[in-house]
Amino acid sequence: MEKVLEVRNMFEAKIKQGIPNPPGEFDHRDLERVNSDKYIKRILDHCENNVKSATKMLWDILIWRKQNNVYNIKEQVNIDYLKSGIFFPHGRDKDGSLLFITKWKLYNKGQMNTEELKKVIIYWLERMEKKEDGHPISLFLDMNECGVRNMDIDLVMYLVSLLKNYYPMFVNYSIIFQMPWIMSAGFKLIKGLFPAKAVERFRFTTKDTLKDLVAPDQALVCWGGNDPYVFEFIPEDAE
Repeated sequence: MEKVLEVRNMFEAKIKQGIPNPPGEFDHRDLERVNSDKYIKRILDHCENNVKSATKMLWDILIWRKQNNVYNIKEQVNIDYLKSGIFFPHGRDKDGSLLFITKWKLYNKGQMNTEELKKVIIYWLERMEKKEDGHPISLFLDMNECGVRNMDIDLVMYLVSLLKNYYPMFVNYSIIFQMPWIMSAGFKLIKGLFPAKAVERFRFTTKDTLKDLVAPDQALVCWGGNDPYVFEFIPEDAE
């Protein structure tokens, strides 16, 4: 608790020194996070209890959220991209963590606007963090039936950077399913973005081994599981 107060006090002192413009004043809803012991504890855990690093991360999170107008992301996001099914949450791993599925065979590099896809990623991260109340999710990279044209390492690295820098302690496992050997070099780059403790949570799986992480009733039929679910976008307000 003492370190939580230290982070809060250091953050408030930084605010008194002035907020850069742009982005200008922080959203009042984000400032409420500063008063949440639970949220600051997440950041401290993410930063291995380093008060200075945690304060910087909290500051950077609020700057990023303001710059990207995150609270209004659902008004900005391309509905057709949401409906495409490249990104969606469904099912849970054996620890109870919601799976954030990225279905790369549906993506063809150069055919979709990358900036719009980044908004889709932010939309889902926000929706999941709210729904799960900050409980960690598991990132599920579905590489089944993928070729080089389906993979955008820069976009994957963007997703990873968001989780690393702006969503503290929000990842349980990073599950890479049916990865083609041709993608190996790219994934070495991705793993390099993660600290060692996060790399330990990487799991490379196949249809034969997925059951060790995801129970058959939570695994899609296309993964060799028993869940016949087919993605259909449902607006948050309709859930």
